[in-house]
Amino acid sequence: MMKEINAVFKGVKESKYFFETDEAQKREMIFNKANKSLIEDFDLFGKESIGRLFRLKYFTEAISDRDIHILCDMERL
Repeated sequence: MMKEINAVFKGVKESKYFFETDEAQKREMIFNKANKSLIEDFDLFGKESIGRLFRLKYFTEAISDRDIHILCDMERL
């Protein structure tokens, strides 16, 4: 099931994509995988998208004892 959340992009580290939710209680969202076109379209390895708010659509996949978040779609808000 696809989930949706609004979050601020914080950057990329060790091939993981870091976002912070814009909810009252902020929490960090780490995406282990992202659609290749999103990486290119939003230049996620560059600096321009850092600090910007996005609407994210993603799946969560349970692997062993942890959840893996996979970023499928995003739009700049």
